Amino acid sequence: MDDKNLKPARCLRVLLSEDREDDALLIVDELIQAGYQIEWKRVETPDEMRALLSAESWDLIIADYDLPRFSAMGALEIVKEHGFDIPFLIISGAMREIDAVAGMRAGVHDYLLKGNLARLGAVVERELREAELRRDGRAAEVMLRRQAQVLDQVHDAIIQMDLDGHVLKWNRGAERLFGYSEPEVLGPTIDSDFFR
Repeated sequence: MDDKNLKPARCLRVLLSEDREDDALLIVDELIQAGYQIEWKRVETPDEMRALLSAESWDLIIADYDLPRFSAMGALEIVKEHGFDIPFLIISGAMREIDAVAGMRAGVHDYLLKGNLARLGAVVERELREAELRRDGRAAEVMLRRQAQVLDQVHDAIIQMDLDGHVLKWNRGAERLFGYSEPEVLGPTIDSDFFR
């Protein structure tokens, strides 16, 4: 194979909630085959998971559905307790469809059966991409809130409109100048006579 066609391996930090080391190694091997360079740790208890979530950053969490001392749903609750938005997958030897649906409703991003890991690379790639989009969206929201705060501190009238003349932003300076509050003018089309 031509070395020019090889993509560099993407580093991926994976936290595995799995009681069997052999199963963990199969998952790690599948991710390596999908082109990832893997750094990983395995946990079997809630306390181990809490400690590693607090101590290190992770790109992906993979949990066995039912461990002797821990479950995937328990692991998901711990991730939620920490407030992390990390792709969370369940990989199980056997899982009822009703449990898979309940997991997805609770926040699991996808699930796979241990006997069929061929989709793992594609699922991980998709979930990492979606997590990045969510992070970008949150960052954009924070930036817009900060810009809105700055605009409200400016004493000059600042009015933001779209191309159809709908008011998108109306700062306090505009309220003082024109006598209308922002809620009164948001949305409607304003023609040029309004500003005379």
